[in-house]
Amino acid sequence: MHDTGSALLGVPGLRVTDAGPAPSGAVEIWAVTDREEASACPDCGTVSERIHDTVVTCPKDVRRAGDQVGLNWVKRRLKCDNDDCGRKTFTERVPAVPPGCRVLPRLKDQCAGEIAGRGITPAEAARHAGVSRPVAQAAFAANADEILQPGPEPVVHLGIDEHRRGRPRWRKDGETGKYVTVADRWHVNFCDLSGRQGMLGQVEGRTADDAAYWLLSGLPAWRDRIEVVAIDMCTVFASAVRRALPQAQIAVDLFRVVQLAVKALGDVRRRATREKYGRRGKKDDPEYGLRACSAATWRACPRRSSARSSRPWTPTGTASRSSSPGSRRRNCATP
Repeated sequence: MHDTGSALLGVPGLRVTDAGPAPSGAVEIWAVTDREEASACPDCGTVSERIHDTVVTCPKDVRRAGDQVGLNWVKRRLKCDNDDCGRKTFTERVPAVPPGCRVLPRLKDQCAGEIAGRGITPAEAARHAGVSRPVAQAAFAANADEILQPGPEPVVHLGIDEHRRGRPRWRKDGETGKYVTVADRWHVNFCDLSGRQGMLGQVEGRTADDAAYWLLSGLPAWRDRIEVVAIDMCTVFASAVRRALPQAQIAVDLFRVVQLAVKALGDVRRRATREKYGRRGKKDDPEYGLRACSAATWRACPRRSSARSSRPWTPTGTASRSSSPGSRRRNCATP
C-alpha cells in the first residue's frame, strides 16, 4: 500500500505513509524520507543518525484530478557527528524538493507550461495552481530564459532607426495634475547590417538615453566588436553612439544625404528664380525644367541628354525642348 501510494505521489526520495481527504476537500498526504543520502551533512558529507528534532514541511504540489493536494513531509533534524564541521544540525533533503522549497518544481513547471501552451495570464495560472502570481511569473520567465538565445552574435556593422508603433498613452498624475506618458508610440530598432541576424532588439522611446540603455546592456566584448553604426541624420542617435560605442564610426544613411542635398538644391533653385524674375517659378522657365533632372538618378535621364546632365550647369541656362510646343516634353539643363 505504501509503495503504491509513493508511486502515485511520484516524488523520488519520499515514501507515503498515509493519505486521506482533508476537511477542506483537499487530498492530504503524509510522507517520510526514503533516501539514504538524505542523512548526509550538506557541508562535510558525514552520514548521521543522531536525531535532534522532527519537523514537518508542507510544500505545494500539483492537483490530483482537480483537487488540491496537501503534502506533509515529516523529516528529521539530525546532528552532525563531525566535530570539525561548522554545521551543528541539518534536516534531511532530497533532490526533488530543494532546501527551503515552498512550491515543488513540478508545480512551477506546470504553471510555466500553462502560460506558454494555452496562452493564459500568469494570474490565471497562479489561481489554478494555488500559488501567487509572482511565483507563476518567475516560473515562466525561468523556462523562457532556457529557450531564448543568450544574446546576439558579434556585430560589425550596426543599424539604428526609429519605428512608429501604435498610439501613445498617457495618465494623469494625481499630485501635479499633469499628464505622464505611459506608452510611447516611437520605438528604436537595432539591426545587423552585415550579418544574418536581422533585427537585434527594440526599445520603447527614441531619446538618447533609451538608445544608450539598450547598447550598454550588451557585454563589453560585444560592444567592442562594432566598427560602424549607420544612423539617419539625427543627433539623438549620434549622442547615444558616442556614449556607448566610442570606438565605432558613425555613418549616415546615403538616402538621407541625397534627400538633404536635393532639398538644398531645390531651395537654391527657388531663391534664384525669385531673385531673377521676382515671382515663383513657372513650368516654361528653364529653371523649372531642372527640377526633375536634379531629383532623378542618371538611369532615369534619357541617353541623349546624359552627357549634358553630367556637365556643370547654371540656373540661367536654357532648356532643350525635346518635342513640339504644346505636347508632352522633357526639359534638361544645358551647359
